[in-house]
Amino acid sequence: MSKKVLKNTFKIEFLGNGSNDKIYAEKIPMNPINKWNDIYRSERLGSGINHSTIQNESSILAVFLSFCDEELHKEPNTLTSADLKKFFYYLRYVRKPNNSKIKNKLQNERISEKAFKIYYTLVKKFYATLNLENFKQFEKECQTPIFRKTRPNPHDAITSEEFNKIINEIENSDSSTKIRNILAFRLLWDTGARISEIIKLRYKDCDFEKGRFNISNTNREIRTVVCSKETLKLFNQHLSKINDFSNPDDPIFQVSGGEKSRQISSNYLIKAMTKTVQKLKEKGIIENNRDLVLYSLRPGRAVEVFDGGLSIAHIQQLLGHHDIRTTMKYNPVIERCPDLDNLQNNL
Repeated sequence: MSKKVLKNTFKIEFLGNGSNDKIYAEKIPMNPINKWNDIYRSERLGSGINHSTIQNESSILAVFLSFCDEELHKEPNTLTSADLKKFFYYLRYVRKPNNSKIKNKLQNERISEKAFKIYYTLVKKFYATLNLENFKQFEKECQTPIFRKTRPNPHDAITSEEFNKIINEIENSDSSTKIRNILAFRLLWDTGARISEIIKLRYKDCDFEKGRFNISNTNREIRTVVCSKETLKLFNQHLSKINDFSNPDDPIFQVSGGEKSRQISSNYLIKAMTKTVQKLKEKGIIENNRDLVLYSLRPGRAVEVFDGGLSIAHIQQLLGHHDIRTTMKYNPVIERCPDLDNLQNNL
């Protein structure tokens, strides 16, 4: 009789073959990932599921359990619907395929829809097998059997105080592109515009006397946004110094050097923001539990102007949403809207 080990990180080992298999439990330290995988595998084994199926399920579940432990710092039985949304967001939009050849060839490739559904079904099975209610509540709130292909907003909305700290950190850095980064971040904050809308701006789209910018969305629809007087002053002081080209069709945020103008990439700004936030966390200036990225500026701005008295309808126009229900999906804004009881008490 031979010993069959499913994986060296798992606690349970199987002995023998066929119906006479027995379980050998070895005493090894159990981290949260192994613990929950161990519990699930034990339940599945008791249901008569064959070893190869359990092994496959365990390897897939390890991705989910690792995310719970390393990113959320929670155990699966404590996850909220928002936590589960974060995992599926990560799975669909962040995690790359395991195949290294695909990674090298297509950097933007994501897992297939078939693979996504396998993960979804298995996580659902995990909660059902262990009689946990977390996933039922998640599906109820999503109102769909398969998680929709719309991106949730798992990141924290940045506050004006945090934003100012980030700008100060960049200003005091020795980065050769700090002026360009500050201008881009300030314009994103002032306008509430999307990153893609800002980096596509050309000189012909900008009025640097009045601080007006004509930005276009993916449907090429134009809307005019404004920046603060302080941001406008910075543009007029520094833009001509940092850009090599200033023709009407040249981008206002340019890659330095080269024989012709090129707009900067969104990835560059994303990395610059992430790096700055990490430095501030290391210095203890921003709390470690704050999930702040470049995409935090847009919902953060929505909250800022909402708290300042701007109506949801005007915020919809500011953000360029066709449907006001899209604006209402910004969780921090919803949390600040009065419920019916509070509204009734104020009548």
